[in-house]
Formats: sequence, structure tokens, C-alpha cells
Amino acid sequence: LVGFGQARGQALTLDAISAAAAAHLATIVDGRDAWAMVWNGGEWKRLAVHGDVPLEVCEAAARRAFGGTSEGGDSRGAVCFPMIAAGKPVGVLGVSPNPPIPEHQRAVLAAAAALLGASLKNAELFHVVHENSVRDALTGCFNRQHTLEVMDGELRRSRRSRLPMAVIMFDLDHFKQINDQYGHLCGDAVLQGVGQRMKTVLRGSD
Repeated sequence: LVGFGQARGQALTLDAISAAAAAHLATIVDGRDAWAMVWNGGEWKRLAVHGDVPLEVCEAAARRAFGGTSEGGDSRGAVCFPMIAAGKPVGVLGVSPNPPIPEHQRAVLAAAAALLGASLKNAELFHVVHENSVRDALTGCFNRQHTLEVMDGELRRSRRSRLPMAVIMFDLDHFKQINDQYGHLCGDAVLQGVGQRMKTVLRGSD
């Protein structure tokens, strides 16, 4: 449990948390079949699994257990430990009840679920902070500093691969007139609309 706590403490993304959970799950559950599911983006995602547990079984048990806050509640064959973050359930750690789970093992599993819940919240906060640090708050587009860093990387890649790269720049016509005639709040709305449109038509890699 200590090793798992140290590993998840260094995990700041969902993929890193998943890797840490997968690496330690077998030891934590003492060889039983187990799985961890997280509620993310409006759907259930499998964080880690130990043993031969089909995805649909994990999802069904997670749906039944989700919303409960009692530790170690039975959910039709799987003993489920909710992952709680900021007082809200964000996922479920499910463990096979065979062989029977002793009380001291349940305490370990409840602690593991609590660690996972905290990790998921930390990852969410890290993502928000990172996005705020590289994106303009009004338009949602990357800010100048991040853009220069990305362009530097792309130039290096272009030199290395000897392949061309393209930079597209454009200007908003009559933008000053919009500000002068309708006010800066209207101008902000225009910039925001342009930023949203750019995110809609461009690829994530652009």
C-alpha cells in the first residue's frame, strides 16, 4: 500500500494513474480478481484490472455501486469500495469476494480506493492548471509563450525529417471598427467566437 501510494503520488495524468494502479493492484487485492473503474467525461472507463474480468461486468457492477459512500459494500458478487474526491464519488474499486475478504484486508482496500480518489482529483486539477497556463482565457487558443515553444519543436522536427512545415497567420478585418462602434465587450465576444470556430475546424495536432 505504501509503494502504491508513492507511485500514485507521482502520477499526474489518468494514464499514469492507470499504470500505477495496474502495477500494484495484484498485491493490494492479495491475488483476487479486481478492477478499478472511473467516471470520466460522462462514461465509465476502466482504470485497471487484475484477472479475467470482462469490461461489461466491471461497468455493470460500477453502475450498481456508484453513488454509495459506504466502504466495502457488496454489489452482486463484487465487493465495491467507492473512490471519493472532494466528497463526491468518482469511481469504484471492485474486488472478487472469493476467497472471503478479512476485515484487515478491507481496510487496505478502502485505503487504496481513497488514494485513487485523491489521485484522480489531483490529475483533474493538474489538467485545469496546465490548460490555464497555456491557453488564452478568452479565446481558448494557445497563448504566445506556448505557441513559440510548439513552433520551436515543430521547426526542429522539420529540420530533422527534412519535411516542410506550414505556418498560417490571419487577421480579423475591421476589428477596431467593431470595438469602436459596439464596444470592447462585443469585440471580446467576436474573439471568443473566432477561437471556438478555430477549435471546431482545426485538428488537435494543428
